[in-house]
Amino acid sequence: MSWRIANECAERRFGSAARKQIIMFLADKASDDGSGIWCSKGTIQRHTELSESTVKRTIIDFLREGILIETGRRHCKNGYTVIYRIVLERVAALDPMAEPDIETGVTVNPVQPEPGTGSTVNGVRGSRWTPNHPKTIHKPPTRKREAAEEVEDLEAEKILAAYPEDRIRDRRTSLRLIAAAVKAGVKPDDLKQAVKAYAKESEGYRRYISHIREIWANKDPARIETHHIYEMHRANADHWRQANYLVQVMVVLMNHARLIGFIKKEHGNPAKGIPLFKQQSDGWEPWPDDVRAEFEALASKRARLVYELCVGTGQRIGDVVKMKWAHFSDEGFDFTQGKTDKPLWIPLTDRLKTHLDGLARTDGTVVTDPKGRPVS
Repeated sequence: MSWRIANECAERRFGSAARKQIIMFLADKASDDGSGIWCSKGTIQRHTELSESTVKRTIIDFLREGILIETGRRHCKNGYTVIYRIVLERVAALDPMAEPDIETGVTVNPVQPEPGTGSTVNGVRGSRWTPNHPKTIHKPPTRKREAAEEVEDLEAEKILAAYPEDRIRDRRTSLRLIAAAVKAGVKPDDLKQAVKAYAKESEGYRRYISHIREIWANKDPARIETHHIYEMHRANADHWRQANYLVQVMVVLMNHARLIGFIKKEHGNPAKGIPLFKQQSDGWEPWPDDVRAEFEALASKRARLVYELCVGTGQRIGDVVKMKWAHFSDEGFDFTQGKTDKPLWIPLTDRLKTHLDGLARTDGTVVTDPKGRPVS
């Protein structure tokens, strides 16, 4: 145990109670230079009484942030235990626990360089220091300021409520970052719409992650082999699309496990090379001319706009609703695809140009809700 490391960690802010618990437990196992920490995640979980997923996630975060680094491995009955070192330079760079002094600046003619001596009774000097901190300037609360802060807090809470619950790492930090974004000029409604769009896009991925967690939460990634993933794929053969997506998610997870050292490089990615089920249908059929004509006659203004953008650009609906007027010119449009992250420039068709010319242009997205806000 190193009192030096423990004291250094105790005096710094780590962002949440769970992170602080874990770093203090690791500090208790460290040498004076922060090295020599070897304890399994299961041991950390038992002593801190946190969930196993919280411990694993926090260790990964510490490694990514540079607070921890891996220095080796130690063999044990279950395989090996990773040896860590706490990086003191990174810990020292974190915010301190102590409240900083508030400097009031320098006056041209200071009234009194030393604090007052207080009153005297029967010749006995009073306290040398005034009751309050002499450098603190208290800003009196006002109803207007308190009401504004309540509104900001309420807006931040509404925005955070739209975020996927299982993706929130630290509620207080999230609220602080949301408030900072709003103060920087981001409109609360725009931010809320963006959060909702992210939640919708990641919903399917999180559902598959939850399924994999249910069946393999306690399984060592190094012990997952190709035949395990192949059997999982075949077990879901009745739903070919979901079965294929499970394999695709496992490819991503196992690649991440290799990058963070859970499996060795020579182990390879056991999810790669598994033959996927072929589409069990004839695919999507294009609308016949009579159906298109009927839709164009009955569609609302916004539905018709989305329809024309999809037909005229050939892009996915997720990209279409994110297109901004700034992307368009008289000759074509340019933007970056969300799925491929590739910049594109596509000539503008006469039909789409004619349709867009009849619309009022703004600084935001082309497709908006009735209040002019982006849609998802």
